[in-house]
Amino acid sequence: MTFSSSIAFSRFFKLLSENFPLIFLLGLLSYVLPDLALSFIGNIYADIDDAYNNVFTSITSSWVGLVVVLLGIFLYLLNISMVTEVAILRAVGKTPRINQIIASALHNALPILAISILSALWIGLGFIALIIPGIILSLGLSVVIPCYVGERHLGVIGALKRSLFLTRNHRGSIFLIGLLSGIVVAILTGMVAGSMQMSLLPHTILTPLTTAATDILGVFGNVLYAAIYVTLRESKDKRDPEQTASVFE
Repeated sequence: MTFSSSIAFSRFFKLLSENFPLIFLLGLLSYVLPDLALSFIGNIYADIDDAYNNVFTSITSSWVGLVVVLLGIFLYLLNISMVTEVAILRAVGKTPRINQIIASALHNALPILAISILSALWIGLGFIALIIPGIILSLGLSVVIPCYVGERHLGVIGALKRSLFLTRNHRGSIFLIGLLSGIVVAILTGMVAGSMQMSLLPHTILTPLTTAATDILGVFGNVLYAAIYVTLRESKDKRDPEQTASVFE
């Protein structure tokens, strides 16, 4: 199978349409609802600080804010691991086991954080040197997290190298995928934000709804790059879907 943007999009839409309830529910329970709860707690303490404005409430609010941010990052790392693993398994026709998915996510959290930091540093250095190398690196590392989740033996550095290998000669197609999906996300985000503002809902309701919509779009984005990874792997490793599925036994 050869790789192209149309094939990757087709794989993504097939994956999402056939597994929408599972992916949506997983994203909702593992990330969206906890993220909303954390935002709600953070807003409560911020309001208390604004109301009383003393040293005690300021310190408390700062510590709560820090805990909320750290928990939010941890939830994001768990979610991206779980959604990516489920998407990869379903893309090759395998049934995910929830207990195994959760255990893998807990194990993957810190390595994914390390991968994210290293990727950001590499891409940042590329942009500092010249803009074009930064763009090329960002495209080359676009499937680094699916590489780590899908091929556990690689390790952090191995996943970075694997992503660069899989995306080689296909970065133009990946750029097109990112551009088109970015346009779609911008349109959807604008439509959602516009409709919410027109509804005259209070700020306390609008903010959580906007956060939830953004989180769900992020979950779908993880599915998209998992689909890209599987398609790239079949193309580069010269595997058909059945052979790819056997790798995950």
